[in-house]
Amino acid sequence: MLPSVRASFDVDVDFLINWKPYHYEVTTQAEVDIDVIFRNFGSHEVSASAGADLELWGPNWGGHASLNMKIWFIKINFDVTFGAANGGTQPLTWDEFQSSLLPPSQPIPQDVNAPTGSEYWNYVSAVVTGGFVRQTQVQ
Repeated sequence: MLPSVRASFDVDVDFLINWKPYHYEVTTQAEVDIDVIFRNFGSHEVSASAGADLELWGPNWGGHASLNMKIWFIKINFDVTFGAANGGTQPLTWDEFQSSLLPPSQPIPQDVNAPTGSEYWNYVSAVVTGGFVRQTQVQ
């Protein structure tokens, strides 16, 4: 009787890129699994798998690689770390974010009907035109 064979293959890739401060992280993973089932004098299964994980980061370039293999019940794993440690990044303060990534505030033109006390354009605004109508400004 011919054996039954099952196989699978899985690949994942994730990217994370921060613009300010510049930082990137890439994570990849690949794995192959194979199972062979023999049905002679009962059922016997032989399985094997091999996989790899890779993490890269920068701009202080570094990474971590893991390789693993399994044949039947024997497992072999290798881990290698290289380059600089992943220090991550510190988030921007609101002032840093506002001054470097948002457009500058502009005075409201005289011909615009703005709520009392408004001196500058808002970055985002919404106006309700029906139902319960009331305009509120958040400072």
